[in-house]
Amino acid sequence: MSDRKPGTVSQILINGRKYLGDEDNWCQHKSRIATGMWLRRHERFCATGYIAHKTSSRELSQKAMEFLSNASWECYGRSPIYVNDNHGHEAVLRVYDKAIFMALSKGV
Repeated sequence: MSDRKPGTVSQILINGRKYLGDEDNWCQHKSRIATGMWLRRHERFCATGYIAHKTSSRELSQKAMEFLSNASWECYGRSPIYVNDNHGHEAVLRVYDKAIFMALSKGV
């Protein structure tokens, strides 16, 4: 799954939530392959890594990151990177759910 074709901020977040919903596609810290070895190719993503690597439009990527950050601060009082690395998979999904709600509410 890829957001390489620019769409809407909401769609980027929805696709990210769907992709990261499978815990095998998610990781803490930096992108990894399934064996845990570091690689330049990204098969597993952290909360922000999905948006950074799967969105071709810088403008849409930045807006999606803003919604993710605002949702993270609202839910946990911390950045999405901190939440990803310290609160775990379910917390990341909660942040994505909140970000999607916020983006849809703004119509973006």
